[in-house]
Amino acid sequence: MEEVCGGTKPYLKTEAIEKEHRRIMDKAILQFSSKKKMGGDEFSQTCKEQLEKDIEDTFIQFKAHNESKNIFKSARTRYSLPSQFSLHNIGHIWFYRFVCIGKHM
Repeated sequence: MEEVCGGTKPYLKTEAIEKEHRRIMDKAILQFSSKKKMGGDEFSQTCKEQLEKDIEDTFIQFKAHNESKNIFKSARTRYSLPSQFSLHNIGHIWFYRFVCIGKHM
C-alpha cells in the first residue's frame, strides 16, 4: 500500500484504493496459505486471523492518510467557503483603499 498511496503519492479515489487493498489482501492470504506451517491448523488459523486484522488496521491508516490528501474535500468544508469569501472581500477593500489613496496623492 505504501507504493500505491503512501508518502508523497497523489490522492487516489476511494474505489481505487479499496480495489488495491482487496488485491493485496488476497495476495497476502494466498501467500500465507501456500506455505507450510508448524503448530497445527488451529494455530495457523489464529495466525491467519491476526494477519488479516493487521492488514485491515494498516489499510485504515493508509486510507485516512489518502483522504487527507484530497484537497477538493477540504475545500467543501463548512468553514472554508465563508472564510474564502471573507478573505476575498477583505482583499477588495484593501485594494480599493490603495486605489483611492493613490488617486488623492
